[in-house]
Amino acid sequence: MDNRKLDICAIFFDLDNTLVKTRKADEETCKELMEILIKQYSVSSEVAKLICNKFLNTFRKCPENSLTDLHEWRKYVWRTALGQSYAHLTAIITNGPSKAQWEKVNKLNIRPYFDLILVSGDLPWEKPHSNIFIKACNKLNIEPHQAVMIGDKLETDILGSINSNLCASIWLPFGGEKLNGNGPIPDFIINDITELESLLLQIHKMKAVLVYS
Repeated sequence: MDNRKLDICAIFFDLDNTLVKTRKADEETCKELMEILIKQYSVSSEVAKLICNKFLNTFRKCPENSLTDLHEWRKYVWRTALGQSYAHLTAIITNGPSKAQWEKVNKLNIRPYFDLILVSGDLPWEKPHSNIFIKACNKLNIEPHQAVMIGDKLETDILGSINSNLCASIWLPFGGEKLNGNGPIPDFIINDITELESLLLQIHKMKAVLVYS
C-alpha cells in the first residue's frame, strides 16, 4: 500500500468482466438487487425487499415533466430507497467505443445504480491514463486518495489506479489469470465481486491502525 492515504469515499468499477449483469425486466432487476443487498451489504431479506419495492413503485410514478431527466430521476429514487445507511459513491470507468459501451450499460439497466459512468470513447484518454481517473474524482468532488479501483485488467485498471495515486487497486482476475511478476502489482486480489464489502472493511481497519499506531 506504500504511503497512500486510506480514506475511501468512492469505488470505481470496470464494466466488462467485473460487474455482475442484471436483467431487462424491472421485476428481475429487483430480484438481483435484493441478492446484492443481502450478500454484499448484509441487509436483511425483509429490508432488501422493501428497498427494491420502494424503488420500483416510486420510479413508476416518474412525473411527466420535460424538464426532468430520466437518468437523474432514477438516481434520486434509488438513493431515496436505499436511505442514508446504504448510500455510497460509485462509478464505472470503462475503456471502449462509446456506442458499444453505452449499449451494454443501457441493456443492463445499471445507470440508476452509479453516480458516474465514464467511457473512454467519449474522452481524449483511456485507462491507464491518470486523467480519466482524475476526471472521475473531480466529477464526484473527491480526492484520488479517497477512491479505490476494482477491475479485471492489470495493464489498465490496476496500472491506472497506481498511476493516479488512488487509495487502493483491487484486482478481480478473469479466467483464472495469475500475476506474472512483470506487470503492475495490485494492492488486493479478490475472486468474486461479493468479496468486496469484507475487503473494504479490512481496508478501513488498516486505516485505523495507521492513524493510531
